[in-house]
Amino acid sequence: MLNDAYFQAVITDASQQFADLIEHGDLDAAVSACPGWTFTELAQHMCGTQRWAAHALITGERGEHPVSPSERTALLTYFNEGSHLLVEASKATYPERPTWSFGPEPRIARFWSRRQAHEITVHLWDAYDSQEKSYEVPSEIAVDGINEIAEVFFPMRLKRGDFAPLPQKLVLAPLESTARIELATDSAGTGPTITLSGSASNLLLLLWGRQQLSAVDLHGDATLAQEFLAQGVSP
Repeated sequence: MLNDAYFQAVITDASQQFADLIEHGDLDAAVSACPGWTFTELAQHMCGTQRWAAHALITGERGEHPVSPSERTALLTYFNEGSHLLVEASKATYPERPTWSFGPEPRIARFWSRRQAHEITVHLWDAYDSQEKSYEVPSEIAVDGINEIAEVFFPMRLKRGDFAPLPQKLVLAPLESTARIELATDSAGTGPTITLSGSASNLLLLLWGRQQLSAVDLHGDATLAQEFLAQGVSP
């Protein structure tokens, strides 16, 4: 099982790459996965999200997303300060301490290091994409990102009634792992299974709406898979 130190290292490394893009990239570039956003607005989102999570770790309470600057130098400084604050707050907080989050019970501090590692990882892909550069999510964090969707976001959205019934199980099979990760509604039963296999990066990005179904191998009912994924299994 990946631990807090691992997620803190992911946040640090991915944030440094993100900062390099803020410093040298086109801030007016469009972000295809976030319609209407420029790279500046994506960076502001990350500034706010990292500080929001840091506030929860430091205080145990829910906070507000702060307003971020837009000028390059100020934005870069604000982003770097926020990512450092997040990592240091994560290191300083007892992982089992009760802490506000939107995750499943028990709501403890450990939730945030994992969640923010995946937040910056997916948005780092967005940042590279906005600059017309390729980026593949490292396989270990990508596999855990698929697990996070199965353990956190998919059950949360099921509970809210966001999904039409899925008559078959959807199984994610990353090539770099022996893991077989299931997404299933109560109606799935014991019938046929839809299996999606491919790189962990492509599977994760597919679940986050950043890749097309054609980027992975599909075994089973393609129409059902497409209809199900179109509902959005991540926020």
